[in-house]
Amino acid sequence: MGMLDDIKTLRERTQAPMMDCKKALGEAGGNVEKAIDILREKGIAKASKKAGRETTEGRIGVTLSDDKKKAVMVKLACETDFVAKNKDFIAISEDLSRLALEKNFTTKEELMGGSLNGNSVEEHLKASVGKIGENIQIADVETFESEKGLVDAYKHMGSKLVVLVEVASDGNNTNKLAELAHELAMQIAVDNPEYVKSSEIPEDVVDKERKIIAESDELSGKPDNIKDRIIDGKIKSFFKTCCLLDLPYMRESKMLVSELVDKTSKEIGSPVDVVKFKRVEIGK
Repeated sequence: MGMLDDIKTLRERTQAPMMDCKKALGEAGGNVEKAIDILREKGIAKASKKAGRETTEGRIGVTLSDDKKKAVMVKLACETDFVAKNKDFIAISEDLSRLALEKNFTTKEELMGGSLNGNSVEEHLKASVGKIGENIQIADVETFESEKGLVDAYKHMGSKLVVLVEVASDGNNTNKLAELAHELAMQIAVDNPEYVKSSEIPEDVVDKERKIIAESDELSGKPDNIKDRIIDGKIKSFFKTCCLLDLPYMRESKMLVSELVDKTSKEIGSPVDVVKFKRVEIGK
């Protein structure tokens, strides 16, 4: 078996980078088994033995551009909550999100091909696996951009849950806008709405909800005009469970989120539009 075949065998058995395999073979005098031991001692071969372990824990690194027009989130997954709280693991997640923003990477494949601290991201993660002792994987890369407003982020549960919100206004009080976006992101983290406003709900979803209400025992035998009023009332209640603007504001239950937005509009002297949001969670 030639040197190239030995390198190929070593890569298949350890998943270590080619140059590390070549160097280890040189140190081992061409002995593949000894080269595996060398790679394991250096922590490089540990990654291959842990690569099959399930990564259900982790952290979401998030970086906002200076102009608050763009944000990138990187889901970095690991095996245990203990490692997810490790300062080195946390630093890696933030480094990866900064790299993705800087280089305009939008997929984990692009990010894995990038360079971090003088090494490829792939090599950096393999070395980190050897140091931290768990399987570490980039689970996803999420990009969130604003065309006409600004973006703000909220990290929840030790960055296991991150929410990004875009708001827009013709007013120039960006601080107030950013404060509102951050407050809305916190609300979304707590209540997990599906839509910004009721007009975004697909017609078939509303029709299905109406049908369920109409066929409920509660409405059985009631006159049609009474049924219609009850159905309309329950549909409004339905909106309050899935639409951000219809939710009771978390800090003041008698106020709706839409009223909070209106209040901010008055403060900055220009209407505010809640454009969109994204809610990203580890394990989902």
